[in-house]
Amino acid sequence: MNKLSYIDIFEGKSFFIADTVFNASEKTNTHTHDFFEIFILKKGELIHSCNNSPQILKEGDICFIHPEDFHWFQVKDNRV
Repeated sequence: MNKLSYIDIFEGKSFFIADTVFNASEKTNTHTHDFFEIFILKKGELIHSCNNSPQILKEGDICFIHPEDFHWFQVKDNRV
């Protein structure tokens, strides 16, 4: 499992905002990190597994990930 580091990704910034598009059937690798993550699903549906507990997320859902949680995403429909 990959562990993402705040220092490596954010390079001293106090926060970071990303606007990411996932394509059909795309799945991220299981990973963890040493920082909080908040994401809002703007479109479509995702399967999100956090600490071996998968759930379906839909447009408008907000998800909070704690440091050391391990999780992955997979597109449920064509594009997110």
